[in-house]
Amino acid sequence: MSSRLSISIKQRIYLGFFVLVSLFVVNAIVTNMTLNTQRKSSVYLSETVNPSLEALGEFRSILLQSKMYTTNWVFLRYGQDDKNRLRKLHEVDYPVLKQKISRLSLYWTAPGGSDSLQKLFESFDELLVIEKKIMHSLERFSDYDDPVTKLEAESKIEEEILPRTTSLINTLSGLYNKGLTVREKQNTMLKSSTARLRLSIIVLAIVITCTAIFLSIYMTKIIIAPIKRMSSIVNDMGRGIIRKINYQVNGNEVGDMVRSINNLSDKLQATANFAEEVGKRNFKAPYKPLSSEDTLGKSLLSMRDNLKKGELALSVQNKELETKNKELEQFAYVASHDLQEPLRTISGFVELFQKRYRGNLDENADKYLDYIVSSSSRMKILITDLLEYSRIGRNREIESVDCNKALMEVLLDLDATIKETRADIRSEHLPVVMGYSMEVKQLFQNLITNAIKFRKKDVDPSIRISVTREKDCFHFAIADNGIGIAKEHHERIFIIFQRLHNRTEYEGSGIGLSHCKKIIDLHKGRVWLESEPGEGTTFNFTLQQQPL
Repeated sequence: MSSRLSISIKQRIYLGFFVLVSLFVVNAIVTNMTLNTQRKSSVYLSETVNPSLEALGEFRSILLQSKMYTTNWVFLRYGQDDKNRLRKLHEVDYPVLKQKISRLSLYWTAPGGSDSLQKLFESFDELLVIEKKIMHSLERFSDYDDPVTKLEAESKIEEEILPRTTSLINTLSGLYNKGLTVREKQNTMLKSSTARLRLSIIVLAIVITCTAIFLSIYMTKIIIAPIKRMSSIVNDMGRGIIRKINYQVNGNEVGDMVRSINNLSDKLQATANFAEEVGKRNFKAPYKPLSSEDTLGKSLLSMRDNLKKGELALSVQNKELETKNKELEQFAYVASHDLQEPLRTISGFVELFQKRYRGNLDENADKYLDYIVSSSSRMKILITDLLEYSRIGRNREIESVDCNKALMEVLLDLDATIKETRADIRSEHLPVVMGYSMEVKQLFQNLITNAIKFRKKDVDPSIRISVTREKDCFHFAIADNGIGIAKEHHERIFIIFQRLHNRTEYEGSGIGLSHCKKIIDLHKGRVWLESEPGEGTTFNFTLQQQPL
């Protein structure tokens, strides 16, 4: 097992390549040997067996022609062409054929077969001697007139030529059949060799294919699969996800890569842990850069030192800001609270002065007194609103607030106004949030009051309250069909005491939406609106689902 694991991937690739090459070489050797055997058999058939069978066929034809021409020589006195053919057969055709058969028989005759062929030649030579005697006895045209000579020639035909020729043909047929047996044997060998070659090629092709598939799967398993996992790990690292490769580390190149990536993962995890601790303001967490060239580590250390300094400075500034905010809130509360008493005194004396001296002075004096009374009333409203603004969130505890109940109480408080204006107010089922109950109720009241106040002339107000759940908050929307707000005023309306209309058109101090924004900020939400002049307004705000 250990020796297998110690083989490197490069060596395994070389070994796999060697196995494939060896299989191809074996295939080539087997194919070449089989083809050589087939070539020899084919050559033997084409250059020896088939020519020998053709020669034996020619020999049989010569035997028959010799018998025929000799018979014609005896019985056909005028057959001069046959006589010439018989002479040519004796002098040319047979010697050439005999030499050809003798040469070929050296390669195909079995032991003892050459003796049979030799005896066949000797018998035919004897037959040719008899035929020559007949030819000599009837050489001249006048020899046919001699009855004794012609009778002897006819006797030799019947007693010698015909029986001997038949015997020679039978012997020749035996030799020819042996030649056919040799050819059939060679053809059978060729077919068998071809079948073996086909089978060996198929088997080797299957073996080579299976070996290639096995090597591909094996190489994929030991190379491609871990490389894909490493690629996935590296890509995840590029996306900020740090994890290790769960892969058995072997003593090869892939094992070295796995160890390197896992080592990098450990170091990046240590860096990430340090960054997390710095984010938690744990400036005492130990950390050492990975190397002298570790710019990330050095940057983290520099960031830690800068954050530590900034944290100290910010802490001081926060304390100062908190003190100032408390002082400002206290000032606003005290100022608005303490100003009410002298303002009531001023308003009381002005009203008393107006009752006693109205009509006793000139017209300008009465008009000035009206201005003073009106201004005192507006001042009282502003001071009251400012006092309410400063009280938002003071001395209250976070609790579970049922928005349905808060909305119902607001609608009961505004019942007279709703009936007077014939306002149509509809709401979805609202959630329960964590917050300040009085402030949430005031938020709904201000937004609904604004929607009723800024309605279109001769159009009944229509208000729709909806809510959707988002990732970590509830998104409320209060939509109306009022006069709308120009886009350039969408931010301005949340500033304290900012008004968009004349007091003769719409009453109020312009602090209502400032209250709303402060309440929503207090609940760590956000507020915005969607509106176009004449198209109504939708106020959107969010409240947290979880405790603040």
